[in-house]
Amino acid sequence: MKKFVFALFALMLMASVATAQMNIIGVFADPGATICDAPIAPGGMSMVYFVATLDMTSTTAITAAEFRTENFPQHGAQAMVTFSWASNLVIVEEGSTEIGVSIAFTEAQAGPIVALGNAMIVPFGNFWGENTFCRILEHGVSGMLSFVDDNYVSQPASGYNFVWNCTGDDFACDCISVPAQEKSFSSIKALY
Repeated sequence: MKKFVFALFALMLMASVATAQMNIIGVFADPGATICDAPIAPGGMSMVYFVATLDMTSTTAITAAEFRTENFPQHGAQAMVTFSWASNLVIVEEGSTEIGVSIAFTEAQAGPIVALGNAMIVPFGNFWGENTFCRILEHGVSGMLSFVDDNYVSQPASGYNFVWNCTGDDFACDCISVPAQEKSFSSIKALY
């Protein structure tokens, strides 16, 4: 009987861990944070959204976030990129999301979905072929991928992969998380 109870307890524990959500910062093709791929081609236009999704068990609102992009179009020779951030308290390190973005809010933003900003992209050439990944990673200066909750405690987050021109042929266009590394508090303090 003890073995049965222990096995049942272990099964329930595994089920609760498997259904637990994560704190996520990602690039999405929709403001509801459900689509992780979009087409991008010369002469076209693509709107993408920077979104934080909160697990709502440990965090119900955020006051700041910190991340960087990898392989995200930058304004210049490759494309015209216009960012619109959800707060005026934003630092984009050296003008590049590839180095880091720190955003803070004057009032806590309630979850489970928090808009951080968006980007309108008009590519000038065919720089992004089929199945080109863009990722959200740790901030290039502070080394953190996190947000600050409404109690002003830094919470780790995971980033999501985003795919430009996903073909779906033997390739996953689904949202795939990139785990964050635990670090100490960061340059978000500079925004306050």
